[in-house]
Amino acid sequence: MVLLRESTNVVEAKGGGAEEEDRILELPGQPKVLFKQFSGYVTVNHEAGRALFYWLTEAQQNPLNKPLVIWLNGG
Repeated sequence: MVLLRESTNVVEAKGGGAEEEDRILELPGQPKVLFKQFSGYVTVNHEAGRALFYWLTEAQQNPLNKPLVIWLNGG
């Protein structure tokens, strides 16, 4: 839960349209979609150069009221 809170704060700190830098407009082989997609990295340790990759797909219906699900794979 702490990671979610920290990640949310990082995304909110970007603000002001900076999230558009991470927006995916199209992907090879993917048909046109009507929902927004974003992909990038969330820094978790700046000094060590550590970051988590994310790929966010917006809910297709009522996205502002849907819960956010985070899936992290170990490595």
